[in-house]
Amino acid sequence: MLSIFVHAVGIYLIPKIDYTPEQEPKILTVELAPPPQPQAAPEPPQPVQQQPIKPQPVKPLPQKIPTPVAEKSPEPQRVAEPPPNIITAPAKPENPAPVVAPAPPAPPEPVRAPPPPPPQVDYDGLSQQYARLISREVAKNKQYPKVAQMRGWQGEAIIQILVDANGKVLESRIHTSSGFDILDKQAIKMVNEANLPLPPEALRNKPISVLIPISFKLE
Repeated sequence: MLSIFVHAVGIYLIPKIDYTPEQEPKILTVELAPPPQPQAAPEPPQPVQQQPIKPQPVKPLPQKIPTPVAEKSPEPQRVAEPPPNIITAPAKPENPAPVVAPAPPAPPEPVRAPPPPPPQVDYDGLSQQYARLISREVAKNKQYPKVAQMRGWQGEAIIQILVDANGKVLESRIHTSSGFDILDKQAIKMVNEANLPLPPEALRNKPISVLIPISFKLE
């Protein structure tokens, strides 16, 4: 019973629904508009003609009449008088300074001539001359060995000696042998024991080397 009552109340409360039949849709028709026509280009504006401006006449300005100026008479110019000529006596100088004469120039120094070149010295000639002097002194002490005399040995020995500036024998040796040893030794002994003279002045700057020949001959 309760369910029947509920259904009844529901039916009463629900409003009535009108059911109308559906209408058929209307057919739409679409019309295409014609294409737009090209518009004509606007005409360029025409130049505005300017009317010439008429020049207006210029009114002349009123001219000013200059007022006359009274001319001034020139004033007389005064001529300056020349100054009187005053004659003055020349002043006397007080204690004039003495005038110093310039010193005379020094005489030029005399040009000294260069010394003359030393004379050419004939060293070879002086050496030969000195060798002859030594030979004379050596010959004074000449001694013939007895063995050589007994055997008849003869010959000439040439001795080379070295002499200093004082005439002292520094060295003596056989330059050329006589062929016999006893004669060569006797020749060197004669040179060393001889009193030799001084060498020439031109030859004293260094030791002198001379050759002295000593001859051994039987008469």
